[in-house]
Amino acid sequence: MYVGFSSLGCHDCHVKLNEYFETKGYYNNDTIKIYGIIALEEDEIRNELMQQLNIASMKRYYPNMNEFRFCIEKDNSIKIIGNTIRNFNTPFLIEVKNKEFRYIPTDSIFSQNGMNVIIN
Repeated sequence: MYVGFSSLGCHDCHVKLNEYFETKGYYNNDTIKIYGIIALEEDEIRNELMQQLNIASMKRYYPNMNEFRFCIEKDNSIKIIGNTIRNFNTPFLIEVKNKEFRYIPTDSIFSQNGMNVIIN
């Protein structure tokens, strides 16, 4: 499972998504790996300070997450695992199972008005 992150993403959505992972036991399940995907501008991708700052920001929302990957954001698109995601908002999920790639957009992840996180 890959979790898309941006410091401009929805605060409440990240909080609720992390709560969902915790209550469902995702962090403690050895058959599920959760990675943070951090999109950076091309001129920032190799900047270690930018990487560390973004990891620290993401860990505020996902304190049990320990694996992070970086990708380049260009024209509001990213390429990840050989796929292009355009016009994304965060958080988003990417489920990879048996080499199948499934993009789960923001509107399928969170709910409004204090209801539980929804993952369709």
